[in-house]
Amino acid sequence: MNFTIPEGGFWHCQISHKKSAWPIYIFDRNYEQIDFEIVQPFKKGNPFIVNGTVFNDRSEVVNIKIVYSSQKHDYYGKKSLSGYGVLVLAPDVPLVFEKGEDWTARLLYTDEPILNNQATEKGKLQALTIVNNVNQTQSQTQHQEQNLTLSNIQQLQDAFADFRQEYKKLHGVDDSILKETQDVLDELSTTSSASEKNKAFSKLRRVLKGAEIFITKAGEKATKFLVAYHALKGIYDLCVSCIK
Repeated sequence: MNFTIPEGGFWHCQISHKKSAWPIYIFDRNYEQIDFEIVQPFKKGNPFIVNGTVFNDRSEVVNIKIVYSSQKHDYYGKKSLSGYGVLVLAPDVPLVFEKGEDWTARLLYTDEPILNNQATEKGKLQALTIVNNVNQTQSQTQHQEQNLTLSNIQQLQDAFADFRQEYKKLHGVDDSILKETQDVLDELSTTSSASEKNKAFSKLRRVLKGAEIFITKAGEKATKFLVAYHALKGIYDLCVSCIK
C-alpha cells in the first residue's frame, strides 16, 4: 500500500523531549520541511533540532504527533488546560492537533512508500522538461541520446548554480566541495567520457547527502536552500537515469 501526500495544505508537529515538562510545537510547514526536519532523522536514528531543542536520537522523544491540515494552525484556535485540573502555567494546546489528519504512524512507523507529488514549481518544471525529452528520444539513435544527456547536464549545471548561491547566503562563504563539484560539472559539457560523468555524479551525491544533514540542522532558515536542493536532486536523479 502506498501513501500519497495531500496536495497543498500545512504540516504541524507536537513533540516532547524526555527532559522537558512541556511539548514543543512547529507549525505550518510544507511536506518537504517536515520530512527533513523530523521524519527522516527520526526514522534513521540521527540527531535533529526542533525549535532549539536537540534530540540526539529518537530515544529522547517521549511523545510525537504529526498532523496535516488544509488551513494554517491559527484557523483552528487553542484549548486552555487551566480548566482541566492542570496548572495555569501550562501552555494552551493548539486545536490543530485534534482537528488535523494524523499522519504520525504513516510517516514514522511504517516502511510503506510515501508518494509526494508536491515538487517545488521550479523543480517540477525542470523535471517535466527532462521527462518529455526522454520520452521523445527513446526510439532515437545512441548519438541523439548522448545529445539529450548533454542538454540535461546544462539544466543540472543551472540547478547547481542556484543551490550553491543559496548555500553562500546561509553561510557567508563557499565550500570547497562545492567548488570542486562546480569545476567537474563545467567539464561535463565538453566530454563524453563515462568515467568523467561518474566522477561528477559521485561528487554530486556527496553534496546532496551533506545537504540533507544541513537542512535538518538549519530548520526554518533553510527554506530557500530546501527549494534549491529539491530542484537539484530531481534533475540529478533524472540525468543519472538518462545515461545508464
